[in-house]
Amino acid sequence: MKSTRPPEIIPDFWKTLDAQKRGEWIEMYERIKTRDRLTDKGPATPAPLDDDLYEKCTQHMNDFIDNFEQAADAHANYSTIALPSLVRDSNKKIEEPEEVEYPKMRCKPTKRNKKDAHNPKITPKECGQSTLLAAVARPVSKKEISSNPECWKAMEKEWGRLTDKKVWDVSSVREWYEVAREANDKGKTIHMGRVFGIMVEKNYETPEHRKFKYRVVFQGNNVCTQNHEAAMFQDLGSQPASMETSKATDCYGCFRGHEVEQADAEQAYVQADLDGTETWVALPPEAWPESWKADGRKRPVVLLKKALYGHPDSGTMWERHCHKRCLSIGFEPVHNWASCYFHPKLKLLLTVYVDDFKMAGPAQALKQGWTLLSSVLELEAEGPEGRKAGRFLGCEHKKTTVEIPGHGPVSMMEWDMAAYLECIVVDYCKHVAEITGKDCKLREVATPFLEEDQKDAPARAPNPDARSESGDTSSLGKVRESESSHESALEGASCAEIGRLPGGPTSWCQFCAIAKEMEAREIAAVGEDGEDQTDNNSGELNSIAASMLMRLLYAARYARFDIQRAINRLASFIAFWDDSCDKKLFRLICYVRSSLNRKLIGWIGDETVDLAPHTYADADFAGCPRTMRSTSGAQLMLEGPWSCFPLAARSIRQGCTSYSTPEAEIVSLNLALRTMSIPALDLW
Repeated sequence: MKSTRPPEIIPDFWKTLDAQKRGEWIEMYERIKTRDRLTDKGPATPAPLDDDLYEKCTQHMNDFIDNFEQAADAHANYSTIALPSLVRDSNKKIEEPEEVEYPKMRCKPTKRNKKDAHNPKITPKECGQSTLLAAVARPVSKKEISSNPECWKAMEKEWGRLTDKKVWDVSSVREWYEVAREANDKGKTIHMGRVFGIMVEKNYETPEHRKFKYRVVFQGNNVCTQNHEAAMFQDLGSQPASMETSKATDCYGCFRGHEVEQADAEQAYVQADLDGTETWVALPPEAWPESWKADGRKRPVVLLKKALYGHPDSGTMWERHCHKRCLSIGFEPVHNWASCYFHPKLKLLLTVYVDDFKMAGPAQALKQGWTLLSSVLELEAEGPEGRKAGRFLGCEHKKTTVEIPGHGPVSMMEWDMAAYLECIVVDYCKHVAEITGKDCKLREVATPFLEEDQKDAPARAPNPDARSESGDTSSLGKVRESESSHESALEGASCAEIGRLPGGPTSWCQFCAIAKEMEAREIAAVGEDGEDQTDNNSGELNSIAASMLMRLLYAARYARFDIQRAINRLASFIAFWDDSCDKKLFRLICYVRSSLNRKLIGWIGDETVDLAPHTYADADFAGCPRTMRSTSGAQLMLEGPWSCFPLAARSIRQGCTSYSTPEAEIVSLNLALRTMSIPALDLW
C-alpha cells in the first residue's frame, strides 16, 4: 500500500503526528503541487486558499507568544518567601547539629527495566510550576505592556530605532504573494520570514538594576522559501569570549598604572549587514506605517537588510563585522583566545563578549582606545562615572588599591555574585514549597557536602548479574541451580543433615544468616505491605535539579570556585536522581545561603617581569559513589612575590576509572596541562 506521507516529511517525524496533523500536511502538500503545476504551464499565480495556508504557517508563532504570556503571568503570581536573616556573626563558629532535618520529599515510584535506568520526565504541570524556572529576565505580557507607560515607551523606542537604522527597506514594501511569484519567475530562491517583539524586565533579581527591555526578533525557527519549503542556512558558528578571557582582562587591568573599563555596543547585531540569501520579512500590525493601512495592505513584506536578532546566522555576521572593525584600528587577535585582541602600540587588551566590551591597559591610553572603537562601531554613551568597570556578565566587579607598608600599592579585584545567588536560593525555596507543600527551612552549614563513605557505595556491592572473567555465565547458572536445590533440601532438615549437604552451609548458624539475608532482600524488593518498593526512592526534585544546578554552575565558574565540585558531582546524577540527591541539593543550597558574603578576590602588587602563570592540579581517588571514578580539579593562577590572581578553575569527573591514586593524579594533571597551562602560554 502506497504511503500518503509527503516526500519532504521524514518518516520519524511523520510517525509522531496524529490523523488531523497528517491531514493538514497532506493538504498543504497538495496545494504546493497545484501551484507548481500552474507555474509550469504559464505565469506564476498565487496558490488557492493562500490565506488559510498563511494562517497555518504562522500558527505556531502565535502559540509561542501565548505560552510566553502565560509564563509571564505565572511568574508574576509568585509569592515572595521571607528567608531568615542572611547576616550572621562572622566570629561565630558554625557547629554541625547531630541530627539534620531535611525537607520531606514526596517520592513517586517509577518502573525501571534495568539497573540505573533514566528517571521518567516530570512535566511542569505535574509539579505545579511555571515553564520558566531559571528566568532572570521576567517576561511581560501584552496586557501589562498596554497598561504600563514605561513598557509602551520602550516598545515604540525599539521600533523607531530599527526603522531609523534601516534594518529593513520600508520603500520595498510589497505583498507576500507578489514577491513569491517574482522569485519563481526568475528561478531564484528567497527566504521569507516574520518579525515579532518580546518585552522583558531585565535584571529582575536585583531591583536597583531593573529595566524594561523590548526586543524585536526574527522568527528563525519558521523561515521558508517562496514555495513554503523549509529554508536552509549556512549554520555558521560564533566564538564569543570565555570567562577566562574576562578574568585575564581584569588581571591586566590590575597591573601598575593600568585600569579596566567596559562599554556596550548599541544594538550590536543590526550594525552588521545581512549576507547570504535574499530575505523578506512580514512586520506585525503595530509596526505598520499609516500609509500601509491607508493602502489596504493585507500581508506586506519588506526586504531585510541587517542581521536582526533571531536570524540563525546573525551572531556570526556580527562577529565578522566586529572583527574587521577591530583589525582596522590596529588591534591584533590573540592566538587561541577567541574574541580577544591586543593593541601593540597602545598596550591595550580588549575582550568582546557579543555586545559587551571590556578593555584594560595603561590609564592614559584607554580614552584613546575607546575613541578608536567608537569611530568604527556604535557604542553606548558614557555613564555618570565614565566607563568604569562594574556589572559585567551578571557579576559585580570592584577594583580597589591597598597600600602595603614597606612594599607599596597593591591593586585588588573583587567579584561579587551575592545578588544572583540569593535569587537562586529564593527560587529554590519557592519550588520546594510548591512540590512538597511545606515551607523550606534553610540552616547555616560549614561545607556544601554531606558525609560520604565509599564503603557503602553501590559500585562496591556484589553484582548478582555479573559475568565471570571469561564472559561465561554457565557457572552462574549452576550456582543459582544449586541454591534452588539447597532451598528445597533445607525444608525440614536437621542441623546434622544441613552440614552434610554438598556445597551447602556447614552449620546451622550459617544457614540462619543466609535465611535472614534472603528475607531482608525480599522485604526490600516487595515491601511489608506487598507493594513493589524497588524504585520508591527516586527523588522528586529531579524536575528542577537541572535548572538549579546550571544557574549555580554559572556563578561557580565565574566567582565561586568553592562550590564547583559539589555542583558537578550532583550534575552527574541528573539521569539517576534519587532522594539522597535531594538531600545533597538541599545541603548545597544551605551552604550557598550561608556563604553569600564570600567573594572571590585577586591582587597584583609586582612588576610584570615578576609575574608568571601557575597551575595546580589534584584528584580524589574513586570519589564518585556510583561509578567509583575519580574527580579532577585544577586551578590557574597568575602569581608573584606580592601577587595572587585567580584566572580559571575546573572540577570534573574523570572519564576513565583509575586503579590507583597516582593514576588519578596523572589524569588530573593532563586536564590541567591541556586545557589551562598550554593555552595560557599564548596570553601570558
